[in-house]
Amino acid sequence: MRLLKLRSDGTIELTGEYTNVNIPRYAILSHTWGRDNQEVTFQDITSGGGQHKDGYQKLEFCARQAAADGIRYFWVDTCCIDKTNSVVYNEAINSMYRWYKSADKCYVYMVDVRGNSRRWKSAFRDSRWFTRGWTLQELIAPKSVTFYGCDGVRLGSKTGSLERLIHDITGIHKDALRGAPMDDFTVQERFSWFGDRQTKKEEDMIYSQLGIFGVYMEMIYGEGYEGAKQRLQERIERREIQRRKQIDGTKAQSRTRPHDVVQVSNPTPSGTRNSRCSNCPGQLTWVPLKDMNWIVSLRCEVCNWYQAAKTAGLKYITSDGRTLDERFVLDRFHYHQGPPLREASLYRCFVCDKILSAKDGFFSNETAQTKLSKHVQEHSYAELVGSSKYVPRPHPKNYNTNPRVSDILMGLF
Repeated sequence: MRLLKLRSDGTIELTGEYTNVNIPRYAILSHTWGRDNQEVTFQDITSGGGQHKDGYQKLEFCARQAAADGIRYFWVDTCCIDKTNSVVYNEAINSMYRWYKSADKCYVYMVDVRGNSRRWKSAFRDSRWFTRGWTLQELIAPKSVTFYGCDGVRLGSKTGSLERLIHDITGIHKDALRGAPMDDFTVQERFSWFGDRQTKKEEDMIYSQLGIFGVYMEMIYGEGYEGAKQRLQERIERREIQRRKQIDGTKAQSRTRPHDVVQVSNPTPSGTRNSRCSNCPGQLTWVPLKDMNWIVSLRCEVCNWYQAAKTAGLKYITSDGRTLDERFVLDRFHYHQGPPLREASLYRCFVCDKILSAKDGFFSNETAQTKLSKHVQEHSYAELVGSSKYVPRPHPKNYNTNPRVSDILMGLF
């Protein structure tokens, strides 16, 4: 990795090669490319040129902003990678997600937004930056992403004032914007984030997503989009197999060394929780409560942490104005996941088997119950009581019996 730094005379120069162990603090720039002949290249910087190009003002902006934040070094993709060297280029593409993630600050320079304009939010929403393929990982990977207009005015940050707006524009879950591990989200969900983004080369529509899936592969321009996508899917599948083997290994190791985890008492269906293990990997098993046969609960196979459920006694109004107790309307399921340990509730309608809602610390009970009430009003009293669905069920129909937080929360809200 090579970085840029500002000389005392105000010019910008490249540093020598840094290895992973000695990289200093640095800022990183996210932007959209202009015309190729107006972007500052690796060769421009090494020869001391490029100041006449339009893209040089982006370098100057990044240098000034980094200096203001007390950071001496910065990185810009146009000129920190020698694209004429295929080995260097391949390494850079496979390392780019990690480089953005490791940056102290990421500055987004939006060439089509002016911060001092009254209508900057409208321009922000329509910005070309949100349509380009490479900017997806540049949004997700860094821990600190701050947006600036082309006039240098600060617009906000991805986890601050702009979080809701960015979520609305991109559809990316707020947890992903806040730095949650990518493995918390399904492969399908991560693919969906790319949306209608475009890249100059069709293969880059795939190569730009490598870091999001935690895989590495060689750049083969000319293989086309479908060829690159097939190779990516093969590597994702291989990685998922290895990851599950590691999880299973951790589970087996925990079973063979019971004293390495916190020991708690055996679960009892009392509606209370036992002590939780702080390092529990969250392997879960659905277990029925015999004395409340319409509810299913969960027990952790590793630390024996137990989430017991009990009837809430909630009332719902049907489409014909009748009142029904919750037990005639919904199945409720509970789970916890860790680390960190989190809880949620999952509901399934007796009549249509629809998965209705989930809630944990991110959502209020009022929000969840409002969603449930609206759905119950779609069915009549006769449908709910007249059906023979008030029976014990081990888990929701066609639903993952060992869900992750993202599997349940995404798609339900």
